Amino acid sequence: MSGASHEPNPGSEGPSFAEPEGGPPGEPCTGDESGEWTTVDPAEPEGSPGELTIGILIGAYVRGAFPMGEPDSDRWSLFTVSTRAILPLDRFRAPRGARRKLARGTFTATFDRDFSAVIRGCAESRPGRESSWINEPIIAAYSQLHELGLAHSVETWRDGRIVGGIYGVAMGAAFFGESMFSRIDEGGSDASSAALSVLVDHLRCRGFRLFDCQFANEHTLRLGAIEISEEEYFEQLDRALALPDAW
Repeated sequence: MSGASHEPNPGSEGPSFAEPEGGPPGEPCTGDESGEWTTVDPAEPEGSPGELTIGILIGAYVRGAFPMGEPDSDRWSLFTVSTRAILPLDRFRAPRGARRKLARGTFTATFDRDFSAVIRGCAESRPGRESSWINEPIIAAYSQLHELGLAHSVETWRDGRIVGGIYGVAMGAAFFGESMFSRIDEGGSDASSAALSVLVDHLRCRGFRLFDCQFANEHTLRLGAIEISEEEYFEQLDRALALPDAW
Protein backbone atom coordinates (compact mmCIF):
# COMPACT_ATOMS: atom_id res chain seq x y z
CA MET A 1 0.00 0.00 0.00
CA SER A 2 1.00 3.60 -0.31
CA GLY A 3 -0.40 6.88 0.88
CA ALA A 4 -1.45 10.15 -0.62
CA SER A 5 1.97 11.57 -1.41
CA HIS A 6 3.99 8.38 -1.61
CA GLU A 7 3.18 6.79 -4.99
CA PRO A 8 6.11 4.42 -5.66
CA ASN A 9 4.97 3.25 -9.11
CA PRO A 10 3.32 5.08 -11.99
CA GLY A 11 0.70 2.41 -12.56
CA SER A 12 -0.36 1.14 -9.14
CA GLU A 13 -0.18 1.87 -5.47
CA GLY A 14 2.56 0.31 -3.34
CA PRO A 15 2.91 -3.12 -1.70
CA SER A 16 -0.25 -4.87 -0.60
CA PHE A 17 -0.91 -6.49 2.77
CA ALA A 18 0.47 -9.84 1.67
CA GLU A 19 3.61 -8.43 0.12
CA PRO A 20 6.33 -7.74 2.69
CA GLU A 21 9.14 -5.43 1.70
CA GLY A 22 11.52 -7.56 -0.30
CA GLY A 23 8.61 -9.45 -1.84
CA PRO A 24 6.88 -12.71 -1.06
CA PRO A 25 8.71 -15.98 -1.67
CA GLY A 26 8.53 -17.22 -5.23
CA GLU A 27 8.63 -20.84 -4.13
CA PRO A 28 7.37 -22.69 -1.03
CA CYS A 29 9.90 -21.91 1.67
CA THR A 30 10.88 -23.18 5.07
CA GLY A 31 11.95 -19.83 6.47
CA ASP A 32 14.69 -17.36 5.75
CA GLU A 33 17.84 -16.84 7.81
CA SER A 34 15.88 -14.82 10.38
CA GLY A 35 13.29 -17.60 10.68
CA GLU A 36 10.46 -15.20 9.91
CA TRP A 37 8.75 -17.34 7.26
CA THR A 38 7.29 -20.72 8.12
CA THR A 39 5.47 -23.05 5.75
CA VAL A 40 2.34 -24.72 7.08
CA ASP A 41 1.13 -28.10 5.83
CA PRO A 42 -2.64 -28.15 5.30
CA ALA A 43 -4.32 -30.52 7.75
CA GLU A 44 -6.52 -33.08 5.99
CA PRO A 45 -6.54 -31.27 2.65
CA GLU A 46 -9.73 -31.58 0.64
CA GLY A 47 -10.17 -31.84 -3.11
CA SER A 48 -7.58 -32.77 -5.68
CA PRO A 49 -3.83 -32.50 -4.99
CA GLY A 50 -2.78 -28.87 -5.07
CA GLU A 51 -6.33 -27.53 -4.97
CA LEU A 52 -6.87 -24.67 -2.55
CA THR A 53 -10.27 -25.51 -1.09
CA ILE A 54 -12.63 -23.59 1.15
CA GLY A 55 -11.90 -26.01 4.00
CA ILE A 56 -8.16 -25.42 3.74
CA LEU A 57 -8.59 -21.65 3.59
CA ILE A 58 -10.89 -21.40 6.60
CA GLY A 59 -8.73 -23.79 8.58
CA ALA A 60 -5.65 -21.73 7.73
CA TYR A 61 -7.13 -18.49 9.05
CA VAL A 62 -8.24 -20.15 12.27
CA ARG A 63 -4.66 -21.34 12.76
CA GLY A 64 -3.14 -17.96 11.93
CA ALA A 65 -1.87 -18.95 8.49
CA PHE A 66 -2.53 -17.46 5.07
CA PRO A 67 -2.02 -18.66 1.49
CA MET A 68 0.28 -17.26 -1.16
CA GLY A 69 0.52 -18.53 -4.69
CA GLU A 70 3.61 -18.90 -6.81
CA PRO A 71 3.69 -16.33 -9.61
CA ASP A 72 2.92 -17.74 -13.07
CA SER A 73 2.06 -21.12 -11.55
CA ASP A 74 -0.86 -23.09 -10.14
CA ARG A 75 1.08 -23.86 -6.97
CA TRP A 76 0.45 -22.29 -3.58
CA SER A 77 1.56 -22.69 0.03
CA LEU A 78 0.33 -21.65 3.45
CA PHE A 79 2.57 -19.43 5.56
CA THR A 80 2.84 -17.93 8.99
CA VAL A 81 5.18 -15.20 10.21
CA SER A 82 6.74 -15.00 13.65
CA THR A 83 6.06 -11.26 14.01
CA ARG A 84 2.59 -10.23 12.90
CA ALA A 85 1.38 -6.84 11.75
CA ILE A 86 -2.08 -5.67 12.77
CA LEU A 87 -3.88 -2.39 12.23
CA PRO A 88 -5.59 -1.31 15.47
CA LEU A 89 -8.77 0.33 14.28
CA ASP A 90 -8.46 3.18 16.78
CA ARG A 91 -4.95 3.98 15.52
CA PHE A 92 -5.74 4.13 11.82
CA ARG A 93 -4.59 7.38 10.22
CA ALA A 94 -6.49 8.02 7.02
CA PRO A 95 -4.44 9.78 4.33
CA ARG A 96 -5.79 13.30 3.83
CA GLY A 97 -5.80 13.01 0.06
CA ALA A 98 -8.02 9.93 0.13
CA ARG A 99 -10.47 11.45 2.60
CA ARG A 100 -10.62 14.67 0.59
CA LYS A 101 -11.43 12.85 -2.65
CA LEU A 102 -14.18 10.87 -0.94
CA ALA A 103 -15.66 14.00 0.65
CA ARG A 104 -15.62 15.90 -2.64
CA GLY A 105 -17.18 13.04 -4.55
CA THR A 106 -14.14 12.48 -6.75
CA PHE A 107 -14.28 8.90 -5.52
CA THR A 108 -17.28 6.84 -4.52
CA ALA A 109 -16.98 3.53 -2.71
CA THR A 110 -19.10 0.38 -2.69
CA PHE A 111 -19.00 -2.91 -0.83
CA ASP A 112 -19.02 -6.24 -2.69
CA ARG A 113 -20.22 -4.69 -5.95
CA ASP A 114 -17.54 -6.39 -8.06
CA PHE A 115 -15.32 -8.72 -6.05
CA SER A 116 -13.87 -10.30 -9.19
CA ALA A 117 -12.71 -6.96 -10.54
CA VAL A 118 -10.99 -6.12 -7.25
CA ILE A 119 -9.10 -9.38 -6.78
CA ARG A 120 -8.03 -9.37 -10.43
CA GLY A 121 -7.03 -5.73 -10.10
CA CYS A 122 -4.82 -6.70 -7.17
CA ALA A 123 -3.25 -9.41 -9.34
CA GLU A 124 -2.36 -7.05 -12.20
CA SER A 125 1.27 -6.60 -13.13
CA ARG A 126 2.84 -3.25 -12.42
CA PRO A 127 6.27 -1.64 -12.84
CA GLY A 128 8.73 -3.58 -10.72
CA ARG A 129 6.34 -6.53 -10.34
CA GLU A 130 5.57 -8.35 -13.55
CA SER A 131 3.73 -11.22 -11.85
CA SER A 132 1.78 -11.65 -8.64
CA TRP A 133 1.34 -14.17 -5.84
CA ILE A 134 -2.42 -13.88 -6.58
CA ASN A 135 -2.57 -16.69 -9.13
CA GLU A 136 -5.61 -18.53 -10.50
CA PRO A 137 -6.00 -21.00 -7.58
CA ILE A 138 -5.95 -18.03 -5.17
CA ILE A 139 -8.54 -16.16 -7.25
CA ALA A 140 -10.79 -19.22 -7.51
CA ALA A 141 -10.65 -19.99 -3.79
CA TYR A 142 -11.36 -16.44 -2.63
CA SER A 143 -14.14 -16.10 -5.18
CA GLN A 144 -15.79 -19.11 -3.56
CA LEU A 145 -15.29 -17.54 -0.13
CA HIS A 146 -16.96 -14.42 -1.47
CA GLU A 147 -19.95 -16.44 -2.65
CA LEU A 148 -20.22 -17.84 0.88
CA GLY A 149 -20.22 -14.33 2.35
CA LEU A 150 -16.78 -14.59 3.98
CA ALA A 151 -14.57 -12.70 1.52
CA HIS A 152 -15.42 -9.07 0.86
CA SER A 153 -14.29 -6.23 -1.36
CA VAL A 154 -14.44 -2.47 -1.34
CA GLU A 155 -14.44 -0.85 -4.77
CA THR A 156 -13.29 2.72 -5.41
CA TRP A 157 -14.99 4.29 -8.41
CA ARG A 158 -14.21 7.36 -10.47
CA ASP A 159 -16.38 8.42 -13.41
CA GLY A 160 -18.08 5.03 -13.49
CA ARG A 161 -14.84 2.99 -13.51
CA ILE A 162 -13.16 1.00 -10.78
CA VAL A 163 -9.82 2.70 -10.13
CA GLY A 164 -8.87 0.87 -6.95
CA GLY A 165 -10.01 -1.39 -4.18
CA ILE A 166 -9.22 -3.79 -1.39
CA TYR A 167 -10.31 -7.32 -0.47
CA GLY A 168 -10.04 -9.60 2.51
CA VAL A 169 -11.79 -12.14 4.70
CA ALA A 170 -14.16 -11.55 7.63
CA MET A 171 -14.61 -14.23 10.29
CA GLY A 172 -16.20 -13.49 13.65
CA ALA A 173 -14.93 -10.03 14.61
CA ALA A 174 -11.65 -10.45 12.72
CA PHE A 175 -10.82 -9.05 9.30
CA PHE A 176 -7.85 -10.39 7.35
CA GLY A 177 -6.65 -7.85 4.79
CA GLU A 178 -5.27 -9.56 1.71
CA SER A 179 -4.46 -7.05 -1.01
CA MET A 180 -5.28 -3.63 -2.44
CA PHE A 181 -4.57 -1.73 -5.63
CA SER A 182 -4.88 1.62 -7.40
CA ARG A 183 -4.86 2.43 -11.09
CA ILE A 184 -2.99 5.71 -10.87
CA ASP A 185 -2.81 6.12 -14.64
CA GLU A 186 -6.64 6.10 -14.72
CA GLY A 187 -7.06 8.83 -12.11
CA GLY A 188 -6.89 6.41 -9.20
CA SER A 189 -4.13 8.00 -7.13
CA ASP A 190 -5.18 7.43 -3.49
CA ALA A 191 -7.90 4.97 -4.58
CA SER A 192 -6.66 2.07 -2.48
CA SER A 193 -6.23 4.34 0.54
CA ALA A 194 -9.80 5.56 0.01
CA ALA A 195 -11.06 1.98 -0.06
CA LEU A 196 -9.13 1.22 3.12
CA SER A 197 -10.56 4.29 4.85
CA VAL A 198 -14.11 3.25 4.00
CA LEU A 199 -13.39 -0.31 5.13
CA VAL A 200 -11.95 0.79 8.48
CA ASP A 201 -15.01 2.99 9.10
CA HIS A 202 -17.22 -0.04 8.45
CA LEU A 203 -15.19 -2.32 10.72
CA ARG A 204 -15.29 0.22 13.55
CA CYS A 205 -19.05 0.62 13.18
CA ARG A 206 -19.60 -3.13 13.21
CA GLY A 207 -17.47 -3.75 16.29
CA PHE A 208 -14.55 -5.63 14.74
CA ARG A 209 -11.70 -6.36 17.15
CA LEU A 210 -8.85 -7.41 14.86
CA PHE A 211 -7.56 -6.16 11.51
CA ASP A 212 -4.76 -8.49 10.44
CA CYS A 213 -2.49 -6.99 7.80
CA GLN A 214 0.14 -9.76 8.02
CA PHE A 215 3.29 -7.70 7.35
CA ALA A 216 4.54 -4.31 8.39
CA ASN A 217 6.15 -2.01 5.86
CA GLU A 218 6.82 1.69 5.70
CA HIS A 219 3.38 2.50 4.40
CA THR A 220 1.33 0.32 6.78
CA LEU A 221 3.28 1.76 9.69
CA ARG A 222 2.38 5.28 8.54
CA LEU A 223 -1.27 4.21 8.53
CA GLY A 224 -1.03 3.07 12.14
CA ALA A 225 -0.06 -0.60 11.90
CA ILE A 226 1.95 -2.16 14.71
CA GLU A 227 3.88 -5.39 15.06
CA ILE A 228 3.04 -7.88 17.78
CA SER A 229 4.41 -11.23 18.85
CA GLU A 230 2.97 -14.50 17.63
CA GLU A 231 1.67 -15.22 21.13
CA GLU A 232 -0.17 -11.90 21.37
CA TYR A 233 -1.54 -12.32 17.85
CA PHE A 234 -3.10 -15.67 18.69
CA GLU A 235 -4.63 -14.24 21.85
CA GLN A 236 -6.29 -11.47 19.82
CA LEU A 237 -7.26 -13.89 17.05
CA ASP A 238 -8.94 -16.33 19.45
CA ARG A 239 -10.92 -13.53 21.11
CA ALA A 240 -12.06 -12.09 17.78
CA LEU A 241 -13.06 -15.44 16.32
CA ALA A 242 -15.08 -16.30 19.42
CA LEU A 243 -17.43 -13.37 18.72
CA PRO A 244 -20.45 -13.55 16.40
CA ASP A 245 -19.95 -12.71 12.77
CA ALA A 246 -19.81 -8.92 12.68
CA TRP A 247 -19.75 -8.08 8.98
